[in-house]
Amino acid sequence: MNLPLSNTKERIISIDIIRGFALIGIFFVNIPSMFMPDFYYHFEYVGIDRFIRLIYDMFIQTKFYTIFAFLFGVSGFYFMKSIEKKGLSPYKFFSRRLAWMLIFGVIHILFLWAGDILHTYALLGFVLLLFYKSSVKKMLIWAGCLFLIYFSLESLVHFASDNSTNESSSNLFTAFKNENGEVNYYYHFIEQMKERWNFFLTSIPYEISVFPFEFIPIFLVGMASAKAGLFTNTSTYLKGIKTVQYLVLIASVPFFVLMVQEYVHHQITSSYYVFITGKLLATFYVCTILRLQQIPLWEKRLSFLAPLGKMAFTNYLTHSIITLAIVSFFIKDTFSISLWMQPLYAIIIIILQIQFSKYILSKWKYGPLEYIWRLLTYGRNKSTSTTFTREM
Repeated sequence: MNLPLSNTKERIISIDIIRGFALIGIFFVNIPSMFMPDFYYHFEYVGIDRFIRLIYDMFIQTKFYTIFAFLFGVSGFYFMKSIEKKGLSPYKFFSRRLAWMLIFGVIHILFLWAGDILHTYALLGFVLLLFYKSSVKKMLIWAGCLFLIYFSLESLVHFASDNSTNESSSNLFTAFKNENGEVNYYYHFIEQMKERWNFFLTSIPYEISVFPFEFIPIFLVGMASAKAGLFTNTSTYLKGIKTVQYLVLIASVPFFVLMVQEYVHHQITSSYYVFITGKLLATFYVCTILRLQQIPLWEKRLSFLAPLGKMAFTNYLTHSIITLAIVSFFIKDTFSISLWMQPLYAIIIIILQIQFSKYILSKWKYGPLEYIWRLLTYGRNKSTSTTFTREM
């Protein structure tokens, strides 16, 4: 999220823009699960919804949390670097930052939505403390080894199973339905909180045993990129960025073909293909934005994303607040809302958030939750609370 970079008023706009772009994708991904609270419910879409699901799986699903994880590593490096320049302990302040992030995440889960990602980043983010002083080469080697383990596990699961998923549900989420089977967050709210809390507790073992092999490598690539100067000296890396951009796009094509083939044959899209293209397209998206940022016309065109990215913490949490308020009080049965309608809703909310972010940042330096997070992290220490003006 938004972490200070250094004691200068200049900002790395490309990071704000990439974050704003990723935030839009995250919202598109999260919307279906906000309308269908049961995370263990799987079913086949039909008609136009099935086509929309294919587009989701090809270009959105798993792509944008990967970008966010990458930017989390970038932020972690710049945050600790700026703290260290002040003669303070980067480990102490970054740990405090993560602790409050974890608290925000748990509150998000308990009162709003079980799909929170903040707590996951916070839990795994402490590993970055071990690598802050490491060389770029060491970070990338560790990232490669960890990701190879995760890729091997995913491949093993994929080839060992038939990947057939039928319509099903779980017994973990039951308080979202009334006696008529209608789904709404308003029903049995206290019981829903208990179910979300149980979901959080049961997911922790998985998050600390499996997620590290996926998320930590991405964190480390982000940290290594920041340390290598990818965002501060982008022009010197343009040739390499262009090469990587083309390579990952070409590598994605065979998986796209397989996904379309599954669609044509009325099969459920393989989660393995979604996983692979998630990492490839996330890289493609980042490389594309970095290249476009070097063109003045495109830098201006993409600048509308910067306020959204600068207030990513506020905007991410208000996705849940606004959406759950709307689906609770204005929609009797959220499960009845077709998938094709949900992206249209997301577009409206995103447009409003862009305008809201522009307005807030025209009046104040930070978004409301960004300010609270900073205050909780730095306290009233004058040496830290008033000088960190360059943020991402």
